[in-house]
Amino acid sequence: MPAQMVRSVSRTARHTTTIDIAVLGLIVQQVSSEIEGIFEAQLDRADLLREGEPDSDTDKPKSRSAAATKFDEHAEIVLQIDLVPFMNVLIAPIIAALRNRLIERIQTLTELQVHAVHIHVAGLRAA
Repeated sequence: MPAQMVRSVSRTARHTTTIDIAVLGLIVQQVSSEIEGIFEAQLDRADLLREGEPDSDTDKPKSRSAAATKFDEHAEIVLQIDLVPFMNVLIAPIIAALRNRLIERIQTLTELQVHAVHIHVAGLRAA
């Protein structure tokens, strides 16, 4: 996992809970181990979006001033995942299962809202 020092914060009416990015990385690894056909999946980065902010192109870096620094009631998380599937497996069902399970598990365990899960499959590039 990259040496990213981002801390995720979920606010409630009574207190603030801090969730380290390593926890999100562990959730990604746990979920990927449950899906047949995945050799390795790793959290590359987790970005925060404020409500109403468009989902930017993943190739364009986000400006530091526009990025949210903490979760509040209007923020959502965007995950960037690197996926290495086994050879000779259908990739589309694996991606769908990984995306759906990650969204469900992160929202259940952390009560954070997942805006999007972008999955980069090793060896495949968009034309």
